[in-house]
Amino acid sequence: MVLIGRTYTVGIEDYGNIREYATLPESPKELFRDEDLDEETMRDLESDDWIFSRGIFDMKAEVAAHLALMKKLSENAGELEGNVVFMNRLLNLTADCFSKNPSADPRPKG
Repeated sequence: MVLIGRTYTVGIEDYGNIREYATLPESPKELFRDEDLDEETMRDLESDDWIFSRGIFDMKAEVAAHLALMKKLSENAGELEGNVVFMNRLLNLTADCFSKNPSADPRPKG
């Protein structure tokens, strides 16, 4: 059995003067409500279909489930046949790492 996941951290530099709100999912709705944004963006912002915040797309819950499974398996290791491999890649996605590898930068261009 192979359990694969990844977790990462990202910088908040591109939030500029509102970086204190970067990890607060409800804040963008309030912050951008009075901005001059296109209609589709405003619809998305006002709906409950989207969450705007750093770290909402990573796999923290899945990696936590993998760890819980690993604990359970280790408690019953004598009953198992085969091997279990747990792999988790921890990434630190910052503006600096993208300056070294621009093609890896997932942030919107422009």
